Amino acid sequence: MFLVALSSIDLARAQDPNPYFAAAPAKRLALVVGNADYVNAAPLPGADDDAQELAETLRSLGFSVTEVLNVRSRAEFLQVHYLPFLDSIEEGSLVVFSFSGHGFTYGGESYLMPLEFPPKVKATKIFTTFLSETSLRELLNSRRPGVALIFRNCSPPS
Repeated sequence: MFLVALSSIDLARAQDPNPYFAAAPAKRLALVVGNADYVNAAPLPGADDDAQELAETLRSLGFSVTEVLNVRSRAEFLQVHYLPFLDSIEEGSLVVFSFSGHGFTYGGESYLMPLEFPPKVKATKIFTTFLSETSLRELLNSRRPGVALIFRNCSPPS
């Protein structure tokens, strides 16, 4: 009799779920960037291929993917791609950010490189010319994702 009662309680729950206890799947979002056609650095023809392959894989795993190829400037990246992507993140989302392209380390900080930048950059202009990985991570974490994965496949410019 006790088992029958438990079975009917479980059946009743299955038919009339309480919306406050229903688990919703985490939103899956990805921003995948591939920079290949550099102006003042060696081109990286595999960077856009890597980005496209990763984007396809993430889509097959149920991610909503924003795929961006050949970002010209820091301003374009932030205003057109990164900040709108951040606006789509809900608390608890599963988030992937991937960058394939040139990058470098200066003063203990890692920077991602847009396609266009001057051949010589003063130390005081590095932060406003390139993309600080720490700043990008802090902006992403401010959206309180459940999990944030950051992948970078960077080559030093030559």
